[in-house]
Amino acid sequence: MLQVLMMTMLLSAAPSGILKTSELKPGMKGYGLTVFAGTKPVKFDVEVISVMPKAMLNQDLILVRCKHPILKHAGVIAGMSGSPIYINGKFAGGLGYGYGFSKDPIAMLTPAEDIVKTIKRPLRGVNPWGMAKNQSVASYFGKTRAASAAMFAARTKTRSIVPLQMALSVSGMTPGVFSALFPAFAKLGPVMPAGTVANAVVKDYEPGGAVGIWLVRGDINLQAIGTVTHIIGNRIAVFSHPFLTMGETLLPAGHAFIHTVIARQSSSMKLGALLKPSGALIKDEQATVVIDKSMNPGAIPMTVEVASKGEKFKYNFEIAQNRFLTPNYINGIVRIALARSQQNLTDLTYTINYEFKMKGLKPITFTDYFSSSRGLSLGYAFWGGLANAYALRGEIAMNLLMNNPWKRMAVESVKVKAMVVTGLNSYRIKSVKTSAPLVRIGKAFRVDVTLKPEVGEEVQKSFSVTLPESFRGNRIWIQVTGGREMSIDEANPENIDQLVNYISKSIDSHNLVLTIKTPSPAIGIDGKMVRHVPLSVLDTLVRTSESEKPAVMQTQMSKTLRIPEIVMGRTIIETTVKQSENEAR
Repeated sequence: MLQVLMMTMLLSAAPSGILKTSELKPGMKGYGLTVFAGTKPVKFDVEVISVMPKAMLNQDLILVRCKHPILKHAGVIAGMSGSPIYINGKFAGGLGYGYGFSKDPIAMLTPAEDIVKTIKRPLRGVNPWGMAKNQSVASYFGKTRAASAAMFAARTKTRSIVPLQMALSVSGMTPGVFSALFPAFAKLGPVMPAGTVANAVVKDYEPGGAVGIWLVRGDINLQAIGTVTHIIGNRIAVFSHPFLTMGETLLPAGHAFIHTVIARQSSSMKLGALLKPSGALIKDEQATVVIDKSMNPGAIPMTVEVASKGEKFKYNFEIAQNRFLTPNYINGIVRIALARSQQNLTDLTYTINYEFKMKGLKPITFTDYFSSSRGLSLGYAFWGGLANAYALRGEIAMNLLMNNPWKRMAVESVKVKAMVVTGLNSYRIKSVKTSAPLVRIGKAFRVDVTLKPEVGEEVQKSFSVTLPESFRGNRIWIQVTGGREMSIDEANPENIDQLVNYISKSIDSHNLVLTIKTPSPAIGIDGKMVRHVPLSVLDTLVRTSESEKPAVMQTQMSKTLRIPEIVMGRTIIETTVKQSENEAR
């Protein structure tokens, strides 16, 4: 009988149902749950201050004061996002918003009604990989980066009401390097280095428990830590505010362990680490983030091998698959691995071999080269030298593959092998000139190129060119370009195979590319201007109804010179093709 009585008392004390915002009054008291250390949630007191109608778009916020010895010292803590609040034995909402630089533990709740509605609403089936089919391949990279930047814009603006910060748990790199390589993600909360935890065990999600959305695991770990808010079946609401405002998507989730609370003047935070993956983030919306613990989003295995001065390093990772985030993480991981293997501020030259395995395709391989007079100095605005002001080719290629307009492309694996050697091999194109002031049909002439190094003597390179009859009487432009900056002279791909071919044909920085161009009409196709098309299809693509066609440069001839130097830059000279010796004189 005593056991039955105790069980009845426990059940009657457990929260049951939700408390509507309309039922809340100033002065009402309750409690919240969160983890301050370990994995077990503890209680903290809560008092309602006021209800703020429509503080968010079509959503109220509930202003509360929190009380606990830790909170009195540290204030509302990054990582408490999602802490469930119970009043009168009912679920009232989740800790979701606060005020920047607040001195008191005052925060705002996302109402329970909005959280429960978001949990229960069926998935709309939106394809997070979808993209309009009228975009050119040349525009993918810029537009996806712009979209990614816009996605984080709301989190970076200075506002009075802001989402409570998450605790960013990072291992395998310093907070400074993380902020430099992942600036958008770094703005979501304070960063603390934290390793993995091997011994702690969590059986299942529970309200107030620590939870993480992870993006990289392995020799580097990157996750955002918050708190479990509410559970209905396999669906778990967390954070009580958006994560990256991505709507329906798939990102890996998992249980987290909290080492302790770090009290700071700017933003106190939980110091935590990932325990084990469990489920997937399926909704990232205004009211809350929803995890489905029955789903497995998968992850991309990635290895990076670096050889340097007789040493070899191998690193292993798992990366979340997301068309906006994954390319940036691949780029950052490669840079960190290279920096770990060779950290000297000296003259270094790098060779990076990539292999991307996309489901249903043969492995896609290509090589990137660059040279730096400052090594891998991640603290500089431009990463170590002239060539390093650009994204690695791996990031560009993955952006093109994951943001193609034809179908969702699953990435099965990423393999990177790099070599670092001492010495500087970086050159810029200084000047271009022809061996004769006027050029003739059928008579060979030289195009001389002067390359200027960062340190050392200039180098001369030459092309031998003979113009065919089709150039007779034309004004021509001779352009010499470093291979890495050379656009591919083909029409935009129309399918996956053509896209892979487009990526594979991209020319690396050990090439000088000479192109001879003549004026030709611009071609308007589906609302965009196409300038790089094969000559054989030029006539069929020109629209005769256009009354005015601005002049563009049409490539007529191209030659590539493979050289040992790593070269950058672009120079154009102009001349006229003459028909006879007398005219040339």
